[in-house]
Amino acid sequence: RTSHVIFVTGAGQLREGMSDVSPKKSRHVRHRSFPSSFLTPNRGPASGRGSSSRLSVEGGSSTGNATPGLRGIRTRIMDVTSAWGGLNRTKSSTNSQDPSEKIERPRRASKIKNIDADDTIMSTSHPDRIVTDEKGNYIFCQGEVIMSRYQVRLTAPIGSGAFGVVVEALDLRTNRVVAVKFIKARQKFQVQAEQEIRILEQIRSLPPEAQSSGHVVEFIHNFRWEEHECLVFERLSISLYDFLSLQGFKGVPLYNVRVIGRQLLESLRFLKQASIIHCDLKPENVLFLEPRRKGRVKLIDFGCSCMSYRQLHKYIQSRWYRAPEVLLGIPYDFKVDMWSVGCILAELHMGTPLFPGGHKPLTQRSPSHDMLLRFVRILGPLPPEMVESSMKVTGTRAVWGSGTSSKRTSINMRDELFRFELDRYASKQTPVAELGALLRQRGWAEREQQFEGERWHTTGHYELFIDFLLSILRLDPQDRADPEVALSHPFLDDRIWSDVNNVANGRTGSALGSNVVSP
Repeated sequence: RTSHVIFVTGAGQLREGMSDVSPKKSRHVRHRSFPSSFLTPNRGPASGRGSSSRLSVEGGSSTGNATPGLRGIRTRIMDVTSAWGGLNRTKSSTNSQDPSEKIERPRRASKIKNIDADDTIMSTSHPDRIVTDEKGNYIFCQGEVIMSRYQVRLTAPIGSGAFGVVVEALDLRTNRVVAVKFIKARQKFQVQAEQEIRILEQIRSLPPEAQSSGHVVEFIHNFRWEEHECLVFERLSISLYDFLSLQGFKGVPLYNVRVIGRQLLESLRFLKQASIIHCDLKPENVLFLEPRRKGRVKLIDFGCSCMSYRQLHKYIQSRWYRAPEVLLGIPYDFKVDMWSVGCILAELHMGTPLFPGGHKPLTQRSPSHDMLLRFVRILGPLPPEMVESSMKVTGTRAVWGSGTSSKRTSINMRDELFRFELDRYASKQTPVAELGALLRQRGWAEREQQFEGERWHTTGHYELFIDFLLSILRLDPQDRADPEVALSHPFLDDRIWSDVNNVANGRTGSALGSNVVSP
C-alpha cells in the first residue's frame, strides 16, 4: 500500500509525495532524522537545521506542488530522533543502570499528565507547533522566550541525557545567562525531577556561607512549561570529561588533581552534613566555573540523589564509578560518593577510567561482573563479610516506594564458578604495587615527557597520590575514609606537598620504579 505524505525540506518548503507502507505494519511513515525545532510557516523556515522531516497525513490528500500550511491537518510525527550533539559522554557507562531499577513515587499525589510513549505534544499557545518529540524531549527554537522571561540563545542544547535536555538562555529580568533544564514529558522522569527539586531546595535553604563552601551548582527556581518540568541553574563552563577530551585524554598534572580533589571532598563534606547522597558522581557531573584557569568546580545533576535516611534507589551510580557495595546489593551510605571521587581523580591524572567495566571485558558475564573482577585485580580479594552479606540478599527482593519490588543485585555471589573467577583474578601483590604497575601500563612513558620539568612529580609525590587514592578506594566501606579524614591526608597538605623530598618514599618506590618523573 501507499499513503500520502508531506515532506518538509531543509528550506522550509512543503512537498507532497507517496510512501510505501507494509500492510502488516503501522500506517505511519518513519524517518531517521528531524530538526531540533519544528517551525510553522508563519515563524519562518528552520534555517541550518539539517535534513528534512517526514509527516504522515491521515485522511485526505493535497494537490499541487506545495501545501499552503499545516494548520487544520491532523499530523503525527513518528520516530523523531534528536540531531543534537550535546556535551554528554557517549560511552557504555552512561546511564548504565540495572534494568530492574525502580524509583520511589512521592507520597503526595502527582498532577503530572500521563503521556503515552508514542505521543507527541502540541503547544498550548501555538496549536500548530509540536513542542515535544516522541522521546519526550522538548523541541526548542533559538530566540523563543520561555515563561516571558528566558530567551533561548543557542540552536543546540548545552547538555542532554536520559532526563531531557539543558539549554542556554538569557534571563530577561536580570540580564543573566542561565541554564534551563527541560525534563522529559514522561511521568517517571518528572517524578524524579520532583525529588531533585526537593534536594535542591533543601540545599538552597542552608546558610549562604555553607553553600559557597559546598561547591554545588546554584539552583535559581523551577516552573512548568508545555507539560515539562523546568529547572533553572547558574550557567557553568565545561565538565571534567570535556576538559580531558580537550587534553587528548592524556591526563593533567598532580597539582591540578590536588586542587580539584580538595573541592570535591569539600562538596562531599557539605552534602554529608546535609544528609544528602549524590549517587551519581562522574566527570560529566563536575563542571568548571569561568575562568577555567583558576580550577574552580561545582557539582551538578542531583536527579539521582537522596537523603541518607530515605534512600529511593536500589541501583545507583554510573558503572565505571559504582562502588562495590552497590554492585553486591548490600546496604550503602555516603561512602559510595567517596568511591566515585577516587575513581574520578585517578582518571583525571591518567586520562582513562580506572575501572572500565565492560570495555574489553575480562569475563563473558555481565559488565557488573567485569567490574568486580577489575576491583580485585588491583585491590585484592573482596572482604569475606561483604561476600557473605551479598549471598544473603542474592535472589531476594526489596520493596521500593509504593509496593514495588525489585532484585537487590544482579550478581549471584552463590555462584561457585564466579567466586572461582574472582579468586583467580585477585591480586597476590599489594594494592600499592598493583596501582603503580597500572600507572606504568596506562601510558606512563608518555606521561614522563608530558610532565617533564614539572616540580610536583617526584617519586615522593606519587607515593602520596597512591596512598591517598587507596585510602578512599577501600573495598569495604567501613574502612573507606570519609571526607573529613581525606581532607587531612598529606596529599592535600600544602606544607608536606612542598617539602615532599623530606618524606620517606619507600612504600611506592618499588612499585613505580624508574618510571616516575624527576623534578
